[in-house]
Amino acid sequence: MKEYVIFSPIFGFRSKIKRLKIDESLLIKAVPEEMRKKLKTKRKKEKDDLRLHTLSESSHIIIKESDKGWSDVENFEKNRINITSSLLLLHQGNLLTPHTYLLKKGEADSKNDVIVFDRHPKWYPPSGYVFKQSGIREFKKLFSWIKENRSKINVGLRRFDNCSSDILSLEEKLIECMIGLESLYIKDNIELGFKLALRSAFILGRNKKEKLKIFHEVKKAYGLRGNIVHGSLHKIDPRKIIKIDNSTEIQFYQLVINIRNYLRESLLKFIRSNGLAFNNLDGKIILSLN
Repeated sequence: MKEYVIFSPIFGFRSKIKRLKIDESLLIKAVPEEMRKKLKTKRKKEKDDLRLHTLSESSHIIIKESDKGWSDVENFEKNRINITSSLLLLHQGNLLTPHTYLLKKGEADSKNDVIVFDRHPKWYPPSGYVFKQSGIREFKKLFSWIKENRSKINVGLRRFDNCSSDILSLEEKLIECMIGLESLYIKDNIELGFKLALRSAFILGRNKKEKLKIFHEVKKAYGLRGNIVHGSLHKIDPRKIIKIDNSTEIQFYQLVINIRNYLRESLLKFIRSNGLAFNNLDGKIILSLN
């Protein structure tokens, strides 16, 4: 029997699946009852993670048994990040896997100082993330591709993961999403906003109406991102009405949600085509006009 258990709670994750095997030693599973009992006795200092005490029989963790203890954590961390990215791409929703813990002989010690995340921001929807049996095959395909090829779209995935948690403001989420989109669509510094909007609309839109919607929303989001970064806008009311074009208005929080979805869909397109869909985009756009 292995001496250590390395694990990370998945906050926001709900599933009726009790155990999902990823490889020989890595699992997603419901928190075992004996582990929950041990974690309830863990809090000895004020900074210890209160959220560990909220883990219930319906909570899930990423877990790995190990003989090496903390020396095996670096590999676990890489897999944790890739698992989180795969789960977030598979379904819409927000997840958080903030820290890794080591469990040995009834003791749980955190690797880093722990931040307690209590609730979702008022104007960003609760997670609603549900993992079903039907998603297992696609999840494993995504995880396998990301594990082998993450370097190809690391910036996009990292920014997507950031804007999918609940610790950033809406303004910060928008900035993260726009950087993620730029990493996929932009290779130069000329007419960035227009190119980003045009290329993402071409890749994601299924018809003319959808392409126009995506074009105008991405272009507007790019302008807002610039205003936030350069200081002319600081805090935007989530309910503020944003004029997208002459006939369309949308609340700011909904625009951020839409942009995040465009980044998610773009990353999925890249993965499923192994990047081929993004080759020579301008040439494909010109051909589509003929």
